[in-house]
Amino acid sequence: MGLAQRRPHLADRRARSLAITEDAREVLPLLWNIVGESLREALRGLSTKETAILAKALHRVIANLSALDRLMTPPLVTFQ
Repeated sequence: MGLAQRRPHLADRRARSLAITEDAREVLPLLWNIVGESLREALRGLSTKETAILAKALHRVIANLSALDRLMTPPLVTFQ
């Protein structure tokens, strides 16, 4: 059962895009249930306020890592 497939990227002929297959669409509800259960278990015992603080901190971590990635990724050179 293939859950993902590579397709040509629409904007960049050199790149490939990743898309989910119809098989994946069929199991997606089950996967979302598993994600929800896992999240509830991970956050068990945290108050709403603590969950909000955690989410804000994690968003900041993601932003920091994204900024670092942009600094370390060389710019795309295009030729006309």
